[in-house]
Amino acid sequence: MRLSSAVRALLRVIFVIFLSASAVFAQSSQSVSPASVPHLIKIGGVFHPADGQPAGAVETVTLSIYADPEGVLPLWQETQTIVLDGQGRYTVLLGATQESGIPAAVFASGDAQWLGTVFERPGEVEGPRVRIASVPYAFKAQDAETLGGRPASDFALTPIAKDHERHTAGAAKGDTSSPATANVVLPGTTNFLAKYVNSADLGSSAVYAAGSGAVGIGTTAPADWLHIRFTNTGGTATGLAVQNLGNTATSYSGMLFYDQLGQAVQFQGFNNSTHEYRINNVAQVTPGGAFNGSINFMIGSTSKFFVGSTGVGIGTTSVGPSPVTRQEPYRSASGIVPAAAVSTATASTTTTTTSTRRHRGFTGDWRARVLRIAKAQTGDRYRYGGAGPNSFDCSGLTSYVYRKATGKRLPHSSSAQQGRVHRISARAARPGDLVFFRSGGRVYHVGIYVGHHTIIHAPYPGQRVKRERIWTSSVSYGRVA
Repeated sequence: MRLSSAVRALLRVIFVIFLSASAVFAQSSQSVSPASVPHLIKIGGVFHPADGQPAGAVETVTLSIYADPEGVLPLWQETQTIVLDGQGRYTVLLGATQESGIPAAVFASGDAQWLGTVFERPGEVEGPRVRIASVPYAFKAQDAETLGGRPASDFALTPIAKDHERHTAGAAKGDTSSPATANVVLPGTTNFLAKYVNSADLGSSAVYAAGSGAVGIGTTAPADWLHIRFTNTGGTATGLAVQNLGNTATSYSGMLFYDQLGQAVQFQGFNNSTHEYRINNVAQVTPGGAFNGSINFMIGSTSKFFVGSTGVGIGTTSVGPSPVTRQEPYRSASGIVPAAAVSTATASTTTTTTSTRRHRGFTGDWRARVLRIAKAQTGDRYRYGGAGPNSFDCSGLTSYVYRKATGKRLPHSSSAQQGRVHRISARAARPGDLVFFRSGGRVYHVGIYVGHHTIIHAPYPGQRVKRERIWTSSVSYGRVA
């Protein structure tokens, strides 16, 4: 069938109108292009440094978007400098370093994406990747949460205590016409934890959390990580109560102490069944190694009762397998007599004074070098197994000094060193000789004789190399050949 020229002209007009409408719709679609939406994603987290140190106030972090949960190169990546709080918490806008945010092409495939995070600090590695959920929606989420660019909370009426009281009173009388209001949040105080002041309303509690993370109960100036301050004059409260409701032979109420490596090193507690109060130091040289802890009862920083891994000392921290009692010097009318002198009934003040006078000098350059090097180590800390140059145990100090002063090598053991010396009497001892401390026939300590009944030695953990009077008569003397 042939169309007339008029019909054909009409069809041409309709076709042009259709094309024009298509162009208009296309332009309308382009006007809401995702390019007008800021491509930012708000994320938050907590940073716990791998070295165990606190997170810094400012850290550098690299954030990467991947197409897979592991392996492959990132689709996109950026590095930001962020601010963290005292607990390592942070919030960051992903894409904020670039003017157009995250490129839309990153999510063009519509496939799942994963986020990887790594902090730029020594020892840090990228942690497990986290899947990014509903990213296209997230681009518009900020607009969806606002009304005319303002948050919904701007349009909510804030309830006040008077409204709440009026509503509560009306409800009690059966007045159903009273408007419903939310629970009241009473004015609070910065850094105080909230608590329910009644069955419905929130206010401040007595628990204070300082910016450092320290917690105070009854105080806003905690002196430690937990500080409880109170007043009780009746003896009915002590500040902390611990109760274990178990009733077996292994049911204890108490506390555990851990070292910097997370190892349990001390336990103390009360047994509900046996009524034993136990103090147990379980510190070890290395995990699974020998026990080397101690328990020291002190008054005014002076040891009164010491329990070490090798024995017990009363008034002394140098111990053996049986209790060692420190003998204080006896003060006579003519002066102080060393304890070794008063340990025998026949000793006299005159004899001791003469013996001490004979020890004042030393002969030979090697003795001078021994004393000079030994004195140079005073103040160095005690360390079990230490052999210098800045920390020592007792035999480690003597072997270090003799090696430096004379070139002679002594074994790193007090009992073994005794086997390498010539035995001499106390009267024959001179500065630079060795003094061995004994208990039950066993040598447990060694020091360098300085004269005047004193030694330089490395005492025990927590102490430093120092000069000290010989505190017991259970000693023997030796001279290095």
